[in-house]
Amino acid sequence: MTPPPKNRPPAPRQTFTETVRGLLEEGQAPWQKPWAADGWSPFNPVSGTVYRGLNRLMLSEAEFTDPRWLTFPQLDGLGFWIKKGERGKSIEFWQTSEESRILDENGNPVILPNGQPQIVKV
Repeated sequence: MTPPPKNRPPAPRQTFTETVRGLLEEGQAPWQKPWAADGWSPFNPVSGTVYRGLNRLMLSEAEFTDPRWLTFPQLDGLGFWIKKGERGKSIEFWQTSEESRILDENGNPVILPNGQPQIVKV
């Protein structure tokens, strides 16, 4: 596998693949659930996102007992801080649709009663 350019971290998928490969070489199967089926799933309490697929696997393999995950800006906005030496965990963002503002006949955005522009998913 080609290494990433200097000063650029490896892609989350590459890092996770290397982690899984290492676990398999040790005789562990990381997809076998080592936890009780009690509804624990990594999620973001600010955005309401419940992580799925590869992101769920990547976040679940971290050795934390708390399923809540936030971004650094979300933590900062809530007044929290990170312990010295703690590091973030990268995940992948997939967007399968694109949003576009609806324009009126004059080319201006159509504004909804709540003051937000009207959006259509393309």
